Amino acid sequence: MFEVHDVFKKYPQSKHPALNGLSFSSANYDPIGILGSNGAGKTTLFMLSNILLSMDKGDIIVNGFSVNRSPNEIKNCTGLFTDKLVLYPSLTVKESIRYFMGIYGVNKKNYDYWSELFKIKEYENKKIKQLSTGMLKKILLLISIIPNPKVLFLDEPFSGLDPLAKREFIEILKHLNESQKMKLIVSSHDLTETQSLVKEVVIIEKGQVIENGTISDLVKKYNGIKTVEIKIPYNSFNFEYFKGSADIEQYDMIIKIKTDIAAFNRYISEVGGNAQIYDIDAKDISLDDLYNEVKKNAAKLITD
Repeated sequence: MFEVHDVFKKYPQSKHPALNGLSFSSANYDPIGILGSNGAGKTTLFMLSNILLSMDKGDIIVNGFSVNRSPNEIKNCTGLFTDKLVLYPSLTVKESIRYFMGIYGVNKKNYDYWSELFKIKEYENKKIKQLSTGMLKKILLLISIIPNPKVLFLDEPFSGLDPLAKREFIEILKHLNESQKMKLIVSSHDLTETQSLVKEVVIIEKGQVIENGTISDLVKKYNGIKTVEIKIPYNSFNFEYFKGSADIEQYDMIIKIKTDIAAFNRYISEVGGNAQIYDIDAKDISLDDLYNEVKKNAAKLITD
């Protein structure tokens, strides 16, 4: 469905490649998250996958078509959501959507279906310049699916949205994935919302994959992270031992530590003291925790 094979891309003005031998694949219709710091190469990957940039080496396969050998077929099966698409501010919502339907040669009878799905009927006669961020993002998403892409790339889809708008946005995306078998590839810094949508993730840094797999498999792999609460007199707790490796909060005489169980056990055996475990939160780690743990352990895998 989506394959990235040893892709290199370097911008002339940069000392280091944006993508440095990037390789991974996702064979099914499950939504996938592409995670990484600013400058990790996420947007470059999306641009290459949509024939908006050319790569220096490697290949990308989308829905069975090669970016290098079948660019026209790639354009027909991919879509890109980005808030950098510029719309005419004086056109109404309805006029803007119909304009792009004309560009893509799509039957305008589809407008009623989309306006119902995206719940835009109530403001379809508003001008683009009058829209809130949430309304505008809905319109941009609608425009990105007008050609009915098999694979939809979404670059920071949740930025600037309030909680209600995020939930509505996610429900639309889930509908597209489930009812139309549209593969969603999401790049976002909002990991809480991303976790509610995607089933697998690829984490990249400096243009290289440092971890990938289904969230459930990665949670099992990294599930040593637990929240440990201990009841201990403040002046007998060695804060320096956990400095930089754990989140520590104090509630009167209770110290709450968020760290992995092994590290806490080492503290008990090496430092000792009067520590008694008050409680252990054994919930699975969040995608945010997972991402931070992967980054912390991946420095040795990343080459300059």
